[in-house]
Amino acid sequence: MRRSLKKKWTAFMMLLVLAVLSIVGVFMLSATVNYYSNQFRSQVGAVFTTNLLSEMNSAADSPQETAVAQISNTLDAYRGTLGIGAGREYYVIDGESGVCLSTSETAFDGSLKLSSNMVAAMNGQVGEDIALFGRQMDLAVPVTNGDGGTAYVVAVRDDRSETRHVCWLMFMVILASLIIGLAASAALSLVLIRTVTDPIASLSRSAARIAAGEEIEPLPVYDPDELGGLTESFNEMAQSLRRTRTVARLEHARMDLIGGYLSEGLLTISAEGEITKMNAAAETLLGVAFAQGLRFADVFPSLPFPDAAGGAVQLIFRAGDRDVRAVFVADENHGFNAVIAPAEETA
Repeated sequence: MRRSLKKKWTAFMMLLVLAVLSIVGVFMLSATVNYYSNQFRSQVGAVFTTNLLSEMNSAADSPQETAVAQISNTLDAYRGTLGIGAGREYYVIDGESGVCLSTSETAFDGSLKLSSNMVAAMNGQVGEDIALFGRQMDLAVPVTNGDGGTAYVVAVRDDRSETRHVCWLMFMVILASLIIGLAASAALSLVLIRTVTDPIASLSRSAARIAAGEEIEPLPVYDPDELGGLTESFNEMAQSLRRTRTVARLEHARMDLIGGYLSEGLLTISAEGEITKMNAAAETLLGVAFAQGLRFADVFPSLPFPDAAGGAVQLIFRAGDRDVRAVFVADENHGFNAVIAPAEETA
């Protein structure tokens, strides 16, 4: 029982720590990713003001080579503000074909996979949707010419390397906290469970000793809590049982003393039919010597076992060379007390 409680309590504490730290970890990681996403959106949005967009829209009316060069020069002027470099690049894309015409990416291989934001900008809308846990994030704005059509798309894309680095560091911190928390919860649960299992184990040992017939001293009560109340109740029960056993022993001694001087035979019979007591007069009248394990059928082979519901039953039977009268009186334990006497004396 003690080992089972320890296992259950330890498992409960460890699951609690695991659940709490998992929830906190997911919340912290989500908040970190969301912070960097909002920072990216604010940083890029602060550059793409109405004046800057108007300047790039005016450049869109020039021949393509000139327009792309002007737009690229404008973006290069804001490299620091946009945070270009270290995983963040800008792209100037043809508004109809989606071909990249210019970029700040030095190792650009000429192919660009269009994102949903870039496609939205090609359709004349600002693309600023950012997936919370996507591998990349970008923001794209359309550059229109004098006819109102989307001539070019300017996009700024971040590979989220800084976000992943911070999230990885945070994950390692959470993992270390989880390991330390699980170890601490296991150790703490072993200490706390002893405050429950030790009193229960003491109660169990004392109950086993009482069941074996031993006398025990009252158990100490350390705390006025539920276990303390249980211990107090156990002590009261043990004291009451001790008084009951003492009274029973005295009563048996008195009956033994009285029975030794009576001419009538006295027997005590359990509900299971075992003869538990028999005085010398009963042994003489019945011609049977008392012994441990003696049964009703051994002493009264010709009589049926009395019905306890009848209260008192009187029977006359033959024992040896004489007739004997027996009176069986039911007791509170569904057994009987029997008085045996010669039939002629009680006639």
